[in-house]
Amino acid sequence: MIAYKVVNSKRKSVLAEPGSKYCLTYKKGTTVIAPRNTLGIMCFKTKIKARIFINTMQATTWKIIKVSSGEEEASYPDFVSKSTFKNSLDLFYKISPNHRLLHKYYKGNVITTNPWPATICFNQIKVLT
Repeated sequence: MIAYKVVNSKRKSVLAEPGSKYCLTYKKGTTVIAPRNTLGIMCFKTKIKARIFINTMQATTWKIIKVSSGEEEASYPDFVSKSTFKNSLDLFYKISPNHRLLHKYYKGNVITTNPWPATICFNQIKVLT
């Protein structure tokens, strides 16, 4: 499956805290693997949805890269952590996936939100551009 990933000017994850295990690097030709026990690498189904995300965030230095998930099936999260700081993400992922829904709005410093429209996640991707 072809998808689109938004990266910063250094080809790193745009919202993850720099230097954290959640801030991945996306070099052309490489396979990038999501950290274990996470929702995966968040991408967009279409380039248009990725562009809308960039425009909404008013991020003038971000760009869109094309990726492939190979044969892997995509997952579609019902909700994601609202904060992308490492400590917040660590708390979010400590909650069992079966119990995350209980924390949908706020509990134990975990605040969640709906994912961006057309968000899809993969355990690993191959960077094409």
